[in-house]
Formats: sequence, structure tokens, C-alpha cells
Amino acid sequence: MDLRRIARNASWAQCLCEVNRRRGGTASRPPWTDAEEQNGSRPLPHYGAMQKALKLRSYSAIRHEARLLGVAKRWKPWTASEILRLRRFYPHASRQALLQAFLHADWARIKSKAKELGLYRPAFKFKPTPWPLLNAIRARAHELVLHTG
Repeated sequence: MDLRRIARNASWAQCLCEVNRRRGGTASRPPWTDAEEQNGSRPLPHYGAMQKALKLRSYSAIRHEARLLGVAKRWKPWTASEILRLRRFYPHASRQALLQAFLHADWARIKSKAKELGLYRPAFKFKPTPWPLLNAIRARAHELVLHTG
């Protein structure tokens, strides 16, 4: 490959990055307007609805701008006592009980933290069917840690 062409392309890319940094946009997207910022400055924005209103903006651009404006939901870090409660209750407590115990976190965040800590819930037990062969297949699949649907 021609080294002059590589150097020229690198130089051009660096110039574009500098222009975009000064402008506040990208090569294909203009900078945010005041009207767009007003649309995105509502507390706890609903990103899907905002994406419909702001057709030129991607989902991740809207989330990024919401974080810059300070209206995106901030997660508070897990405390040591919360982690201890999670370790104690996660394997056997119901989903509803866990959501009530950790009001600051949604179910996805609770599951993510539990997975990070190496915590698991017991596998779902299937309801027996009137067909013995199907019950035997499901029981064997459960023993082999296979998924049956």
C-alpha cells in the first residue's frame, strides 16, 4: 500500500475530527440545536419517544445528550450492606420481594449484579405433562443442563 496515501488519509481524518470537535457534531450530523436540547431536557427522558421526535438523532446520541444535560437517570453504586442482602436473598426470594428490597434498582440491574457476584437462582421446575415420555425427556434435559424451550 502507498504510504503517501495512508498519511494523507490520516491527516484528512485528523482535520475532520478537529472540525467536528469545534462544531459539536459529526461529519454526517449537525450540532444539537437549542430546540433539540429543550426537547431532550425533560426529567427522565423516554428515549424511544424522543427518537421519533428527533429524526436526525440516533438512540445513542439522544442518551449521550441526556447525560450531558444532566437529565438521564443516575445509578447509585451498590453499598456493602446491599450486596450482603443480595447474597442472602437472591437465590430463594421472589422477584417481587427483591424489587421491594432494592427500590433503587430495576430487575435487570439486580440480575446483573447477582451475575457479577456469581449468584444463581434455582432452575425453573417444569410442570408435569400427561405424556410420560415428554416428562422423561425434560427431566433428562434438566439433568444435562440443556434447554427444552
